[in-house]
Amino acid sequence: MLPTLLFRNVYQDEEPEAARAAGFEVVPFRAQVPAGRAVLGRYSVLPYYAELEQDLTHNGSRLLQTYKQHRYVADLGNWVDHLDGLTPATWNRLQDIPPFEQGPFVVKGATNSRKDRWRTHMFAPDRAALLQVWQRAEEDTFLEQQGLYARRFEPLVTFLDGPSGQPITHEWRVFVAAGKIVDAGFYWSNYEEETRPQRPPSLPPQARSLVEEVLRRVGSNAFFFTVDVAERAGGGWVVIELNDGQMAGLSTIPAERFYQRLASGLLA
Repeated sequence: MLPTLLFRNVYQDEEPEAARAAGFEVVPFRAQVPAGRAVLGRYSVLPYYAELEQDLTHNGSRLLQTYKQHRYVADLGNWVDHLDGLTPATWNRLQDIPPFEQGPFVVKGATNSRKDRWRTHMFAPDRAALLQVWQRAEEDTFLEQQGLYARRFEPLVTFLDGPSGQPITHEWRVFVAAGKIVDAGFYWSNYEEETRPQRPPSLPPQARSLVEEVLRRVGSNAFFFTVDVAERAGGGWVVIELNDGQMAGLSTIPAERFYQRLASGLLA
């Protein structure tokens, strides 16, 4: 039996209709979740995730992605060591960055980043600039409560630059559930048309192999999440980040295809 989807904006998005067509029961409020059901949220578990989990437990239901699993993927610091060698070197204190690491760097929050302020709040070409970018990020209300990380900047295959200077790269968003790849799409949905002639139509085999290794390492730490992977300029692929699949946008993945594949994966 497919899980119930808790989807607050049920009347305002194409996804609920696609989910219903794939066989999911979709409800907009937690009070409408039938007793004894497995539940996945779509954009509907925050900000009161722990309380939602308790409410559903009281109803005899359960979230397929527990609060503990959510916290694992929502904070970079929880998974970065597990993906050592697959993702850029990362530090949560500037004083821990080794002297030989001279940059460039990127700064991001535990969950989110400021790609829209790439030049001022995310990218630092060297250690001197890193301190300034870090200070700006600390003062940013979007990031200040998350905790900050500095990461080694990885040169990636880049198609063009966005409005804030952020590189529009060969990056894919891959959804996984229950230890299996569900679906994948080009990450930069606003640049799908411009980049289409320069990239393959589906997830490259080397990128898929990387995601499969991520699945092996993550194991039971998360049930439903995304793996964003990008092609290095010098060859090979790298993990950019993980996210809770309940909160992650579909990027360029068609909603109908996604929910059909999610249903097939969960029933297999």
